[in-house]
Amino acid sequence: MSKSKSPKKEQSSILPQIEHLLTEQTSAILEALDAKLSAQDRRIDEGFAAQDKRLEEKFVAQDIRLLAAVDKHFQKMEERFSKSLDELTKTFKCFVHRRHTRTRCRHVPALSVALQPLQIRPHVGCVLVTQIAVFLQIGIQPHH
Repeated sequence: MSKSKSPKKEQSSILPQIEHLLTEQTSAILEALDAKLSAQDRRIDEGFAAQDKRLEEKFVAQDIRLLAAVDKHFQKMEERFSKSLDELTKTFKCFVHRRHTRTRCRHVPALSVALQPLQIRPHVGCVLVTQIAVFLQIGIQPHH
């Protein structure tokens, strides 16, 4: 019987050793797994950082192109405005010059033309008188 007690004692003394070995192996496996996952996290973070940088560069380039197009559009508008202002200034100067010297200028017409010709009809009465009155009122106005 003593032989039968001995394997149980031997077995009971081996169990803590096995538990200790399993604990050490589990810790080693978990440390290796943690190291592998940490390395993978670093690679993913580096990939995201590189992607962010590429996107930022792309958006900056797109913003630069957009601002260049807006600048070009404003430049054309400024040129058109400047040209219109120059023409208006020339017209105004000619008008002022004409008013003072009573000479003709190419930019301001000196002769007025009626938009519709006067039509005299065979009607007699207030219609004809009204048309003549309008003609006299429009056609003969003193210059100030």
